[in-house]
Amino acid sequence: MTDGFFFEELSDFKKDLLREAGKVFKEETESFLKQEARKLSNIQKKIAKQDVGTTGKNDDKSYHKRFKVSKLYGTEYEKFIKALNSAPHSHLIEYGHKTQNGKFVPGRYVIKSSENQFKNEFVGDCDKFLSEYFDDLGEH
Repeated sequence: MTDGFFFEELSDFKKDLLREAGKVFKEETESFLKQEARKLSNIQKKIAKQDVGTTGKNDDKSYHKRFKVSKLYGTEYEKFIKALNSAPHSHLIEYGHKTQNGKFVPGRYVIKSSENQFKNEFVGDCDKFLSEYFDDLGEH
């Protein structure tokens, strides 16, 4: 099972255009990806505050303080970036766990629900980015 989404909503043509834009407008594409990952991370924080709540802890291991955006990975043609939670117990909150007395605590699925909430906005932002890309190509 993988977390995240990989442009399922985009057609093959749009995927090819994004790859091509990544070659021609490398800095703009990287900036766009970072901006989108920050938006997703903010949605994750918002959902976590609503669904998980706070336990009153203010230390560095707190679940709410560990939402991050990774660096860019990939090749020249395909780049990706992660919006994740680096808390050591984040997988327990996400997928559920058993307590010491055997009671099952169901998962909150913060990452999955933020992904579902962000999908349409991401597709719209990709469309907007591609239209700017074509506008810039027309000016040359």
